[in-house]
Amino acid sequence: MIAVRSKIAMILTFLLTLMTVSGQRLLLLEVKNEIKSVRFAEGSQITYETADERGQWKTGVIERIVPDQNMLVTEHGIVYITDITRFRTDNNTARAIGYLFQGFGTGWLVFGGLALITGQDSVKPGHLIIGLIAMGIGWLLKKVASKRTYTIGKNANLRIIDINFTPLDKGIP
Repeated sequence: MIAVRSKIAMILTFLLTLMTVSGQRLLLLEVKNEIKSVRFAEGSQITYETADERGQWKTGVIERIVPDQNMLVTEHGIVYITDITRFRTDNNTARAIGYLFQGFGTGWLVFGGLALITGQDSVKPGHLIIGLIAMGIGWLLKKVASKRTYTIGKNANLRIIDINFTPLDKGIP
């Protein structure tokens, strides 16, 4: 008797869970020659440029995705994905490594410069080049590798997908 009740309870819990599960709406950035697309959900931060305001990048958080109208609601207002001409993604790992290189290079220059000023024989002026090179690599990583810009229609496409679960009372065809 207890086994029957527990089975019924499990089935009812499963059915109630199915009825309350909500769908997921995503903005997909599909990049040419790449298998995986970049996904942005509600609450994600995006950087984009629209056809109306060329040269002016907007960064905002997606507050709502409306799939049937192909639009995003951000803190800047409503943006239709057909109006977006360019899209930018950030590579935070490259930016962090750039900061590390710059910090290392700065430290190398400071301590090497102090060693030269105090007359340490083991440090030569040529050793300071290591610090300059590290700072240069860090600057390049931050400026070049930390951002990637896509032109919509040329090397990338934007698409909204909506994954909804059909409630049980509507029936499954």
